[in-house]
Amino acid sequence: MQFHVRNYPRRRDIHWERAFADCLLLTSVSIPDSVTSIERAAFTNCPLLTSINIPNGMTFMAESLISGCKSLESVNIPDSVTSIGDYALANCHSLKSVSIPDSVTSIGNYAFTSCHSLKSVSIPDSLTSIGEGAFNFCKSLSSFHIPSKITSVSYKTFFNCHSLKSITFPSGVNSIGIQAFSGCTAMKDMVFLGISMPTCGDKALDMGKITVSVLSKFPDPSLAPGVTGNTKFVFSKLENKYTVTINPPAAGGSVMPSAGTHYINAGDDLKITAKPSEGYSFKCFYVDTVMVSDHPEYTIQRILSNTSVSAEFEKTPTTDVNCTVSYNASDGTALKPQKTVAGKVGTEVTEQALPIAGYVPDKQSKSLVLKVSGNEMTFVYSAVAPTDVNCTVSYKAADGTVLKPQKTVTGKVGSEITEIAPTVAGYVPDKQSKSLVLLASGNEIAFVYTPEASPAPAGDSAVLVIAVIAVVCLGAAGAAVWFFKFRKP
Repeated sequence: MQFHVRNYPRRRDIHWERAFADCLLLTSVSIPDSVTSIERAAFTNCPLLTSINIPNGMTFMAESLISGCKSLESVNIPDSVTSIGDYALANCHSLKSVSIPDSVTSIGNYAFTSCHSLKSVSIPDSLTSIGEGAFNFCKSLSSFHIPSKITSVSYKTFFNCHSLKSITFPSGVNSIGIQAFSGCTAMKDMVFLGISMPTCGDKALDMGKITVSVLSKFPDPSLAPGVTGNTKFVFSKLENKYTVTINPPAAGGSVMPSAGTHYINAGDDLKITAKPSEGYSFKCFYVDTVMVSDHPEYTIQRILSNTSVSAEFEKTPTTDVNCTVSYNASDGTALKPQKTVAGKVGTEVTEQALPIAGYVPDKQSKSLVLKVSGNEMTFVYSAVAPTDVNCTVSYKAADGTVLKPQKTVTGKVGSEITEIAPTVAGYVPDKQSKSLVLLASGNEIAFVYTPEASPAPAGDSAVLVIAVIAVVCLGAAGAAVWFFKFRKP
């Protein structure tokens, strides 16, 4: 069963609590961006729900909003959201990853508790508070970045996170709550960037009968048994700065920062960019001889030891290589046959999403810089109710000046619409026509116009129009012909 909130002009909220709670057959929900408020527990305990969009305009994810949705594997939190409420996504057992936008400043109590499959969480530095038990019983969570503005780790925040292996406490953290890390039996490393040990509540660091290596700027504080239980801590000195040695490439390109030794504050990040020379393409980065990335931009996060980095380039073949393009549902089912596109290594290819009735793609278009091998592009489609949505079409000059009024066209989600550029006197459009696969929200086609080229200036004697008129006068004296040239006045 699918549910779609129609885009009425006055529709601004879903204003009743538990509006669709315990809907056992509900599988997908589509909500337009005009909705800015949804009450608590609106979609709680919908066990078959696999797809829901949080409207881009909502600022607060209410308490227990989509908690207990055990089949939900992913959720997109728009950058309009500033706060995630208590239990908002609790007990979503299949949820694997979450990206929290920079707009969010607070996460409520038990917001992600018992998300057993949650492996990674992208946390913004804008975050200032994380509530009690926010990630407890997240058994698959292996790493977590505590933002620099956090000052305390609350009660049972990471309780029984059995896969959590390392954690770094920013310099501003001054307290660790009761049982905050109890049961984190896989913990191997902790780093304290502050100048003194935070105050700790009862069993705050009781992680079982394990040994944890600690880097800190302060000596071993001899933590009380009531704090650590059976966990043993081995403290080592954290230096103020560490070196990152960027090795000069053997051939084929350069890196920024430039090759050499760089001194980085303990716990800071360093972004490295590789730029290939003509006739070469970037291959990969190595950190301490281990290949870490094949993307030309790489960030070494939280530097806590002396490190070396190398960039490797390779000659660009002159022959074409292939890239496969796939169109799959979120469960991996192929919705359309794969296609193959060809191009030169180092060039960029861009593909548009194909329209598929009843589905919307994750992106309208995707681009890829071609490598020697392993080129693949996949559009992932989510099932949606085949309802009408709007698309705005605008006509502007390159400087943003509106040349014609915007218009709105309507079509079914997942269908393709095509618009033709209208004529604007004195201007030329960037394209004669543009197409778009309609998503649940955010549909827009923009034509950008540039002024027509002016005709080349003519001198005073230049002929503006030449008309040759032959007038034949027949008379006794014979034939006479006159030629007239009309010049620019």
